[in-house]
Amino acid sequence: MHFAAWLAVGDSVRDPIGYYWNNVAGALSVLEAMVRASVPRFVFSSTCAVFGTPRETPIHEALPRRPINSYGETKAAVERRCRTSRGRTGGVGGAAVLHAAGADPDGLLARTTRRRST
Repeated sequence: MHFAAWLAVGDSVRDPIGYYWNNVAGALSVLEAMVRASVPRFVFSSTCAVFGTPRETPIHEALPRRPINSYGETKAAVERRCRTSRGRTGGVGGAAVLHAAGADPDGLLARTTRRRST
């Protein structure tokens, strides 16, 4: 499971090369180590930033990836690598890509923002 990455959008604009080295090269290093260790499955934590400014909400997997900053671009690059065939990834397959939508300020999961009218 790979959840490590730099994730500040503003920093990614100021240091795009650093973000590529850390986020993309780092993920490729994890994949390379997995091949050497014969680990068959890769779980990657991505971000909604891969969609850029989506044309519709809620965001769903079928929307096109159009990142607008280096952070989103690096995550999209690793997603593309995850979608390649098993043979092209050195035997690592079954990649699950997770899209984090952000943290709830109260620390709750799946909390609705709708309020019931009284």
